[in-house]
Amino acid sequence: MTVLSVSVLALMALWIAVSPRVAPTLYHRFLFHPHKEMGEASEIEKLITTYGGAEHFYRTKAGHTLHAFSLGEFAEKRPVLFYSMGKNGDIPRRAEILAQLLKLQLTVFIYEYRGFGRSQGQPSLPGIIEDARESYDFLHETLNVEAERIVFFGESLGGAVTAQLAGSRKAAAVITKSTFASLNQIARHQFPLLRLYPGSLMLCPDWDNGKALSEVSAPTLIVHGEKDRMIPVDHARQIQAVCSHCSQLLLLPEARHSFMSEADSECLAAGLTAFLKELN
Repeated sequence: MTVLSVSVLALMALWIAVSPRVAPTLYHRFLFHPHKEMGEASEIEKLITTYGGAEHFYRTKAGHTLHAFSLGEFAEKRPVLFYSMGKNGDIPRRAEILAQLLKLQLTVFIYEYRGFGRSQGQPSLPGIIEDARESYDFLHETLNVEAERIVFFGESLGGAVTAQLAGSRKAAAVITKSTFASLNQIARHQFPLLRLYPGSLMLCPDWDNGKALSEVSAPTLIVHGEKDRMIPVDHARQIQAVCSHCSQLLLLPEARHSFMSEADSECLAAGLTAFLKELN
């Protein structure tokens, strides 16, 4: 065997060894940013003072403790948003959108995945799905919130968590915001070098959110900013096209991935209010 042949085989072996399928932990630093852009705890304290609520810690079957807040009162028949976060930061970082949601006379239950904020453990794709299931069970079984009042709400990566969760837990409705159509599709968009890998060497599971939501009968609202460059709005249209039997599409004209203008905020509030009103 020639030196050239050996070199080619070595490069091929290395190429496979660092692929998303074989070495997924190499890509976790792009998927999860649990300690970046942390928020101010005082912002959540203000929301609790204004709307009521409580802080929660609960133990998982895997043996780590998760951290969550319930914001607003668990009044009878009041919708409870089960909020799954995106890949960055902690709960206080979301104080602004939480304040907007609470103005709509909703109760919000928001939790931190393992390794995020004050939750213990190390994040992984299967792990954060399990955290979502156990957080739902805590809300439903320990806090005694009926499934008929729970509305799944997921932002960005949390929208994918929501789509997967909806297949194993009951809810009155599903809302995704700024969510990708599939994990590998958005990975290839954000990191073009990954286009060199065939599907068999990409991340597994792929988290095809359109397919997951198409198998859910609960009413679904897909929210997306038309100027989102991190996850282009075409992803929202792809998801809606696959699950059009139970879904609605709400586009925010000026919104980017993590920014909404005042007009977009009003559009979101009106859209959520109308969608939730149809559930009654």
